[in-house]
Amino acid sequence: MEQKNGYACLSVEDQEVYLICYPPKEGGKRAELKDVQFYLTKQGFATYNVQKVKQCIESEKEEKIDLGKSHLKFYSGFIVTYIEPNEICCKTKFYPPSIGAAPFTKEDIISSLSQDGIKYGIDEDTVQTFIDSPVYFTDLELAHGKTVVEGQDGKIEYFFNTDPSLEPKKNEDGSVDFHTLNILNNVNKGDILARIVKEIQGEAGMSLTGKIINPQAVKPTKIEIGKNIVSNDDKTEFFSDVMGHVMLSHGRLVVSDVYDVTGDVDNSTGNIEYAGSVNIQGSVRAGFDIKAGGNIVVEGVVEGADLEAGGDIIIKLGINGQGVGSVKAGGNVIAKFIENATVKANGYINVDVILASMVQANGDINVSGRKGYIAGGKISAGGNVCAEKIGSEMGMQTLIEIGVKPDLKNRFNELNSMIYKLENKNIELSSILNNYQQSLKKGIKLDAKIITYLRQVAEDFKKNNDNIQKNNSELEKIKPELLADGHNKIIVKKDIYPGVSIYISGSKKEIMDHLSSCEFKMKDGELTWATI
Repeated sequence: MEQKNGYACLSVEDQEVYLICYPPKEGGKRAELKDVQFYLTKQGFATYNVQKVKQCIESEKEEKIDLGKSHLKFYSGFIVTYIEPNEICCKTKFYPPSIGAAPFTKEDIISSLSQDGIKYGIDEDTVQTFIDSPVYFTDLELAHGKTVVEGQDGKIEYFFNTDPSLEPKKNEDGSVDFHTLNILNNVNKGDILARIVKEIQGEAGMSLTGKIINPQAVKPTKIEIGKNIVSNDDKTEFFSDVMGHVMLSHGRLVVSDVYDVTGDVDNSTGNIEYAGSVNIQGSVRAGFDIKAGGNIVVEGVVEGADLEAGGDIIIKLGINGQGVGSVKAGGNVIAKFIENATVKANGYINVDVILASMVQANGDINVSGRKGYIAGGKISAGGNVCAEKIGSEMGMQTLIEIGVKPDLKNRFNELNSMIYKLENKNIELSSILNNYQQSLKKGIKLDAKIITYLRQVAEDFKKNNDNIQKNNSELEKIKPELLADGHNKIIVKKDIYPGVSIYISGSKKEIMDHLSSCEFKMKDGELTWATI
């Protein structure tokens, strides 16, 4: 310790008492008048010239003032300790003995602290440091209680957004996209959902007066879980057992592989993209999208919207695509009607009415029910097409194609298109290579940049040629299936009208007359029809 702050002390000389004031050292503070007055009062001096004391304290050099006669030869120092309300900290201030009087001893200090009620936490090293180098008129910390360490309540860490926002996404131009709302927490099987962090007990403290200070009681936590959730062995971590969406429902952790929308899909829900199945209790309004890894079931209608499912799509009322809507299912499509829409199914399609639509199925297309008609558009099936009526009395142009899976035909056309583009590109590249080859024959030297360019052209030519061969190989595998005479049929239970075109395995028939109750199929390599 080092005495930097200013202080004062008494000196007795020939029965005359003096107050000596010491100015602060560099970085220290002047002694405060109230401290000096307190010191004088405790030493028994009731009357003195306050103004002189003040001037003495404020002097830049050591000063002393006469306080009068005294019958004492010396004055003992004293100690004042203040315990803070928390009873953990205290401040001790030493007031010096007169010059030549006995200094403070370790026993003096500890005894004084004990008299002030301090029974715990005395720092004897600090006490000894003071003994070796006293510091007066300065707050010192000679004792410190043991601070209580509060524990922590148990808590649950969630690994998903527990408070999904219904605020719409903002576009770069500042407009609002009501189609995109953050309302789903999609999860995969095995994803961690939550972790319990166990409670941590606190540690008791001890006051300076020796009183135990207990920490606040901590609370454990628990989690309520629903189905489709598994945990680790000690039940502290919880994982999804299915692909679906996770949420907190009244504090309960729930994972569902079916997402239920109680009303319509509109501005209130935004677009839906979900790993599991989606059930819509209302309708899907125009301009909104639904993508589901499982099935999609719509109790109402689909109006000018796009639906895509990894499984089946079931629309209880029907689809009115309004010329822009599309429905694509990895499984089957079942609907009341399809109107002005594009519908594709990897499986079968079952519907009551198809009107002015593009409809494709790798399996059968069954148009049954009370009306059961197909009118307008293009119908393509890898299996059979069966309807009560096809076409209309007004001669609406309707194309029915069977005998090859639409996906296979689309791939066939895609391959042909890619081969055509690659061959045309290679004609250009070949011309470039030939031109420079002629230049070399004429003895024209090519610079480094041209040589690098020609190497790249040759590399592109080879890469294109490899892709042409690869695509041709795939085409050869597809062709037999495209040209095979299958056993698929177009079955018309009641009427088929002029204006209908029928394609079966590459063969075409235009319906020129009104026919009733007939079926169309390939027989001995020819497209035939017969009454049923």
